[in-house]
Amino acid sequence: MTPNLFHYATSELSQDAFLCWLLAWADEAHAEANPPLHRAGALFARRLLEASGVTPPESLGAVQVERQYKNIDLLALVGERFVVVVEDKVHTSQHSGQLARYKEIAAADWPGRELAAIYLKTGDQADTASAKAAGFAPFMRSDLLAVLHEGETFGVTNAIFLDFLRHLQRIEDTVQSYQTRRPAAWKARDPAWKGFYQALQRELGEGGWHDVPNPSGGFMGFYWWWRPIPGGELYLQLEEASLCVKVHVEARDQRGATRNRWSRRVLDEAKARGVALRRPSRFGSGRYMTVAHLDGDYRQVGEDGRLDFAATVATLREAMALAEAARGGEGG
Repeated sequence: MTPNLFHYATSELSQDAFLCWLLAWADEAHAEANPPLHRAGALFARRLLEASGVTPPESLGAVQVERQYKNIDLLALVGERFVVVVEDKVHTSQHSGQLARYKEIAAADWPGRELAAIYLKTGDQADTASAKAAGFAPFMRSDLLAVLHEGETFGVTNAIFLDFLRHLQRIEDTVQSYQTRRPAAWKARDPAWKGFYQALQRELGEGGWHDVPNPSGGFMGFYWWWRPIPGGELYLQLEEASLCVKVHVEARDQRGATRNRWSRRVLDEAKARGVALRRPSRFGSGRYMTVAHLDGDYRQVGEDGRLDFAATVATLREAMALAEAARGGEGG
């Protein structure tokens, strides 16, 4: 593996600089200087406009790019018609109110232009609902990779461009490695968990995930199937290789009784179904408490030891059906 600039330049500011540089090549004034790179920059500009719901013009015209304009990561004036605002993130998420503020700035400073607001994320994020609510269109790592790979087919040979492409592809490959690596090899907080959880989100049509820190080192957690019960909620959670049935109870004086009741109900239903659920060795007493967990790994594997995703999803759906039966129609 040859040295890659972006293995060392890992900050959001470095990524900002690359994106500004690439978008600046979209300016038609640079069409003759490096035609492949100009085409790649123009493709990037068009994809940003399309992501925001705007139909790009045949000719982009002049493209002026500013970095950190009034704290906006990337701002571009495209032709005489558009102003593009990009909030660029690697691993962090947007701060409260900042996206709305950036739109207000662009609208006030260029009132005659159509605004295209983009939330560009090259790290992994479980939910972009808040960005969408602020009027920003998500543009994720896969979207940017599609631009870069197509740009490579144009004949781009620029080392900076290719380094960024390979850096981003390496990240994507590690996240998608859940499809090829044996589950037994997935370590705590392994990027493979992110890819696996994202696939579960798509398949189940619900769920969220995030890193859960704790004194023992933490884990990547996936949580879904929230259902109301008297005094709280019943839900399911994956703590990497462990499948847990949990309750959420806000009222401190109801936690113990609610936890114990639902542990009995879930375990009774599991026994009736022949499912090896176990009571935790020690009950918690916080707002979120495990009432039962599966004895062993829920992940199913094929003869080659790799993940059988369909069979794993079937196991999770069985857990959902078990929890629903234990709930017995009791709402909050």
